[in-house]
Amino acid sequence: MCKRITKVTVLLLSLLLVASTGAGAQEAREGIQVHGDWVIEVRNPDGTLASRHEVKNALRPAGGDALARILARTWVPAAWSIVLAGSSSAPCVYNGNPVACTIVEPVLAVGSGHSGHISNNLTIAPAPDVDYQNLNPYLLRLSGSITAARAGDIGTVSTNLYACSGTSAPASCGTDFAGLAGFTSRTLPSPVPIAAGQIVQVMVTISFS
Repeated sequence: MCKRITKVTVLLLSLLLVASTGAGAQEAREGIQVHGDWVIEVRNPDGTLASRHEVKNALRPAGGDALARILARTWVPAAWSIVLAGSSSAPCVYNGNPVACTIVEPVLAVGSGHSGHISNNLTIAPAPDVDYQNLNPYLLRLSGSITAARAGDIGTVSTNLYACSGTSAPASCGTDFAGLAGFTSRTLPSPVPIAAGQIVQVMVTISFS
């Protein structure tokens, strides 16, 4: 898992470097942008679609810091997570209290006591090859789902990147975390209402331009 994530991130960072050195005259007026395009589908227990929402988000300062640390080889990317936080009351539960819903990669073990607010079915979709001459966008797609334990809403969405020390061995990278960076985030224009038992399916496409 760690090797696969590292390969994806290295290619993403390679595109960043090419974009920054090849911008030419546009460099003075255009910065490198990191985009997050979200599709959030709320489905009833029988699979029927209850609502669908699309929203964009941007790189957080901590996300930029994480990229710099990876480029400097002091961090090794380990795993991604998606967090769905409530506006008035979150639709997930921990110890009987409403908390944000979190979707993580299977490399992050989830104990039975966290099943009410953490799902470990996050996947990373294959991304297209980078065209270094034409600088076609390189896309990183995260997707996963979680079932609401209670009625609530989703008011803020974010992606997070777990990282290991640059000296960590690949075998221990899934557990030997050196940091957690909030990568992208967005407060939704209108909270998304969620009923108990509904399934929230999320797909996030992160791209650079």
